[in-house]
Amino acid sequence: MIERSPASRAVLEANRAFKPIPPETTEYAKIQKAFHDNRERLKAERQAREAGWYRTLSHAKGRPECALRGIATSESD
Repeated sequence: MIERSPASRAVLEANRAFKPIPPETTEYAKIQKAFHDNRERLKAERQAREAGWYRTLSHAKGRPECALRGIATSESD
């Protein structure tokens, strides 16, 4: 096994001063990030819309168990 000697204070300060610059984000990566962010936003909006629909259906029919299964009950029940 290779033993590593601890870095001196001067080496640590030099490493902090001369950190490598991260590469510039490519056009492809920018497009992928925008796509992912948009997909997550739309997913959150859809889930909020569906949660409101379930809540509305359960209050209107008085049967929350039917709303969770997406079953519409008749008024004669």
